[in-house]
Amino acid sequence: MWRSPHARQTVLARLLEVDRQGIQRFSADDRKMLLTEYARSIARDGVACNAQTCGNTVLQQHITRELRRNGAGAQAAKVESVFTHIEWRTLRNYALSLTKKWPVAWNLKSVPWWVWPGCVGGYIAAAGLLLRRRRPMLDTITLL
Repeated sequence: MWRSPHARQTVLARLLEVDRQGIQRFSADDRKMLLTEYARSIARDGVACNAQTCGNTVLQQHITRELRRNGAGAQAAKVESVFTHIEWRTLRNYALSLTKKWPVAWNLKSVPWWVWPGCVGGYIAAAGLLLRRRRPMLDTITLL
C-alpha cells in the first residue's frame, strides 16, 4: 500500500500532531496504534526528517511521553535517542558548512582574534541549549 516508508511515517507524525493539538481527538486505542506504528517505523526505516518531526520538539516530547505512558519504554528510549542524535548531527553539520564556505586564510587574516573565542562560546551555548531542551521534564521531577 505505502511505497515510501518515510511518507507513511510523515503521515503518522502529522496525525499524532493533530491529536496532540486537539484538532481531532482519536480514541485511546487509535492513539496507541499510531504511536506504536510511528515508533516501529523509526526503528525499521530511520527517521524521516521534516518540519513536523525533526523540527518539532514539542511533538517529540509528546510522543516519548505517550509511549512511556502506554508501557512502551524501550520504544520511547529509541525514538528519543534518534531525535537527540539528529539534533547533534544537525548542529555539527551547520557548523561545518559555515567553516567550509569561508577559506581559512581569509578567516585568520581578516577576523580579529577576539571573535574566535566568541564563536566557540556561541557554539558551546547552542550545544547547551540542546541539552537543556531535553532536561525540563527531569528538572520538574526533581523539584517534586
